[in-house]
This record gives sequence, C-alpha cells and structure tokens, in this order.
Amino acid sequence: MDSSKKLKVGIIVDDIDQPYLIYDFYKKSLESDYYNVEYLIIQKTNNLKIKNFLDKLLDYVKKKGIKRLNDRLIFEIIELVESSLIKKKRQIQKIIFETSFIKI
Repeated sequence: MDSSKKLKVGIIVDDIDQPYLIYDFYKKSLESDYYNVEYLIIQKTNNLKIKNFLDKLLDYVKKKGIKRLNDRLIFEIIELVESSLIKKKRQIQKIIFETSFIKI
C-alpha cells in the first residue's frame, strides 16, 4: 500500500511504564502496510514533582491495593525483628553462620 494512504495513529498513555501490549502494537505498526503510529502522548506528569510520604502511600494503595500494603508492612516488621534478634543473640548467629542449609 502507498505510504501516503496509511492511517496515522496516535497512542495516549497514562504513564511511562506500559505493558508489553503497547510495545507489541508499536512494533507491528512498523511492519504494517495499513497504519503507522505517529504520536505517543504521555498525559500523566505528576511523577515529575516531589511527592510526600502520604501521596506515595496513596499511590501505592491505588496501584496495588490495601492487601498488598498490609502484606508488605507485615514482612518489613518480621524482617526487622529477625535482624535485631540475629544481632543481639550470639547463639543464633552461630547457628546461622555455621550450619549448612544445603544438607537440610
């Protein structure tokens, strides 16, 4: 097909991070005889400004959900408790560094 007859297409996205589907669409447009992707518009610009902790927390909850936030917080608490126990107790350090976990 004549290049002047190709349909010119633009893609509007909300963020820079996009799924593979958008990339695949663009790659197929390069090989297509019927359309070209001429424009890519990224409309979300609030990632560029400095966010406070509360804004970041709300964005995390919007993207991943409250359950994922809860899981992440519990994991961080467990990790802090474990690392403080390892630092304080010599016996636990000895077990961890001298025991081969491959045999277990």
